[in-house]
Amino acid sequence: MIVVIGSPAYRPPDGGPGGGAGPVFAIAAAAAAAGGTVELLGRVGEDPAGEALVLALAAARVGHVALLRDAGRPTPVVAARPEGESERLRPDPEGDLNGDLREAVLLALAEPEAASPARVAGEPTLDAADLELGLRYLGDFRVVVVAEPLDAAAAAVVRDAAAFCSAQVVLVVEPGATGPAELVDATVLESPVSDPDGRFAGLVGAYAAELDGGRAPGEAFRAAIDRIGWEPAPA
Repeated sequence: MIVVIGSPAYRPPDGGPGGGAGPVFAIAAAAAAAGGTVELLGRVGEDPAGEALVLALAAARVGHVALLRDAGRPTPVVAARPEGESERLRPDPEGDLNGDLREAVLLALAEPEAASPARVAGEPTLDAADLELGLRYLGDFRVVVVAEPLDAAAAAVVRDAAAFCSAQVVLVVEPGATGPAELVDATVLESPVSDPDGRFAGLVGAYAAELDGGRAPGEAFRAAIDRIGWEPAPA
C-alpha cells in the first residue's frame, strides 16, 4: 500500500468538470493510475467542497479512510480555470496516464488564478498528532509519499512509522528546498515550479507504485521514467 501525505484542494465546476486539485491530489491519482493501492492522509473541511473531494478521490481510486475532516478550517478551493485552458489540458493519447484519470491529473495541476486563503503555500496542514493517528490506523504500508511540507515533529513521526513498516519514503520538496533533516534517508524529488502536463506528478506516482511492487529504488526510478516517456537530456 502507498500512503500519500498531504491535503488536496478542490476545483469547482465552471463550465467543465470539477474535482480534486493541486499536486497532492494529482500525485495520489497518478499512483493509483499506475496500479498502486493508495490511501491519502490529509485534511479537508466539513463543507461541500470537502464532500466533493471525497467523491473525486473515490473516482480516482484513491482511498480516503484516513482523510481528516476539520470543521474549523475550510477546504482549500482553487479558482476556476481561465477561459480556453481546458483545451490546452486535453489528455495526451501518447502518455502512460490516459483517459479519465489522466484528465483528472491534468485538471488538478492547472494553474489557478487564485487560491483560497485556507492554505498558504509552504504551510503544513498536518501536525505530528494527525500523522501518528492516521499512520497507526492505516497499519502496514510499503511506501510513504510526503507531498507537502512537514515540520520536524511530523517528519519524525513519518520516519518512525516508515521504519516500523520497513517502508520506503519519497519526499517531494518545493523548488530550492531540502526537506526536513528527519527524513534524510528519503528519496527527495524537487517539484517544478509548475507541472502543466502532469509529467512530474506522473513520475512521482509511478515511482511510488514501482516501489510498492517490490523494486529497488534505482530500478523503480528507471521504470517510472520509462512509464512517463522521459528521455535523458543530451550532455
